[in-house]
Amino acid sequence: ELVQAGAIKSVISVMEIHEQSAELQAMGCSAIDNLMGGQPGEPITAKMPDQGLAVVFKALKKHSDDAAVVRRGASAIATIAQQNPPAPQLVGNSDVVDLLGQAGKYVLSGKQDAQALVQIFRALEALAEYKENHRFIVADPGAFTLALSLVQTQSPRPAPVARALAVIAKVCESEDVGKTGGTEVPEADGLTLVTKSLGHYWNHPSVVIPACTIMAALAKSSSQAGKSSDGDSWRQAMCGLIKAVKARPADVAVAVSACVALAWTCERKVKPNGVLVGDMMAAFVMVMRAHPRDADVAEAACFMFSAVVKAGGDEVRGQVIRSGAPLLVVMVLRHFSEEQGDVQPVLRRAVNAIRLVGLEDPATAGAVKLAGAPDALKKILSRFPESQGLVKATNAALEAIEKEPAGQNT
Repeated sequence: ELVQAGAIKSVISVMEIHEQSAELQAMGCSAIDNLMGGQPGEPITAKMPDQGLAVVFKALKKHSDDAAVVRRGASAIATIAQQNPPAPQLVGNSDVVDLLGQAGKYVLSGKQDAQALVQIFRALEALAEYKENHRFIVADPGAFTLALSLVQTQSPRPAPVARALAVIAKVCESEDVGKTGGTEVPEADGLTLVTKSLGHYWNHPSVVIPACTIMAALAKSSSQAGKSSDGDSWRQAMCGLIKAVKARPADVAVAVSACVALAWTCERKVKPNGVLVGDMMAAFVMVMRAHPRDADVAEAACFMFSAVVKAGGDEVRGQVIRSGAPLLVVMVLRHFSEEQGDVQPVLRRAVNAIRLVGLEDPATAGAVKLAGAPDALKKILSRFPESQGLVKATNAALEAIEKEPAGQNT
């Protein structure tokens, strides 16, 4: 009713008259935010008059050194960006991204008002819903530069760090990332962002999960494919994720996200060394013991297991076997060979993992045999005869396990 009665236009008029008053500009931005927002969870139906965003932009530009104006102005932009269809001024407009980035720099250079930074990154995350804005977010200066500056300060608060990572993660999740002409997140800076963030808040899922998204996207990026020349930076980021998993093995989202990110890193970027392999297998064991019957965790963990063994080869296979991890892969096979539902994805990962572990070694083959792998593999064959890829892999694993060692009578 207030909107229909012209309340937004009245607020705009007051803000235009009192441009010099930071207090009134902050109150005006807050009023616009509240009038546009409606009830939590409900779609935004109010339409912002053309000059509405203009006065918010002007308030931010004129009073970028005032934390209250920045906090409330950025919040208003975040709210307005949720309109459907979006306001044209918020799509493909570098000025609004630059404006928020500049406001963030002022906040960082001052008292680092955490809520002001949260609202700035919340606004940038709302703008990141539109891929037309991605190149501005990643460009210098922009949200990416601001995020890097934030995590490199001495003691940033966790809430703005989590919001900053969420913005970059949303860009990384876009379908055009890594494609010709698409948005590119720089590898070196992206790894710095992940490593510094995890260095501060490896025990905060709200930081860890978007960090995993960013790291996986960097590893998978086709334009940056191939083993990295900067292996140390990748290993530092991996150590941060492993530490996060060990801190919260019971957190399903952390376990799945971290295992997937680590798997892609091993597949595409880094050959894990002995220390990393030991730490990753320890994380694998902790995760699988915490979630023995969770399909998503098992699939992600077996993906990581396979990537480590495949990347490391014979050099790490013995270390993997000694960790006891292969017996947990057998546990996955035994459980999900009988579990109902869509279990083929996790079974494919588990069968691939058990094949890579080195079944040509009699001791290894004997251990997984005693743990019940043959029976589980036979159940998979009987349940999914139509799945050619799964059947082929399962037959290969079963043949390797049941093959008699050379020199023994059959």
